[in-house]
Amino acid sequence: MNLENIRALAFDVGGTVLDWRTGIIRDLTAWGKGKGMTHDWEAFTDQWRTNSLDMALNAKQADLPRGNIDGVHRHTLAALAKERGIDAMNDEELDCLTMFWHKIPAWPDAPAAHARLRERFVMSTITILSVRMIIDISRIAPFHWDSIISCEMLEWYKFHPSSYARAAELLGFEPEKLSSSQRTILTSRPHMMPVFTQRW
Repeated sequence: MNLENIRALAFDVGGTVLDWRTGIIRDLTAWGKGKGMTHDWEAFTDQWRTNSLDMALNAKQADLPRGNIDGVHRHTLAALAKERGIDAMNDEELDCLTMFWHKIPAWPDAPAAHARLRERFVMSTITILSVRMIIDISRIAPFHWDSIISCEMLEWYKFHPSSYARAAELLGFEPEKLSSSQRTILTSRPHMMPVFTQRW
């Protein structure tokens, strides 16, 4: 892969630098234990994530609950809790559990790799995560972004082509100078270079 002309890297964050599944399962398990209840929290986490992505991806920002992923997580969690008959998840608990997403851990190697890449490239996000969520997670990891671009700042959520085009405009780069950690970008912005990060 020739990175000679690449000036900026834009990360989707959620699956690229964060181990969201481990973090959410960990916190739901601890919460359930505190309530004296058992549940298949791995399956619950996977379904919660799937339902949230189904609602957020390619959506118009104004059509989402609260206009961001936090509202989506709260909405889909309430529906899933009702579907699974988990009565302990009342409104107060739903608000608390939604914030679990704000403290999911980074992959162990991600902060150091991020810092090395930042020596050469402008480091940005282009993500469905909320601005507040990126801030909270980045302070824990830590990650030091040059720019935070969340789809809640844009008219459309990715993978809508306009979200990538607008991200390049906000960074002040021509699309061909921006590389995104999204394979799907190939079909939406052919002049951007996609990078797929494989986690083992």
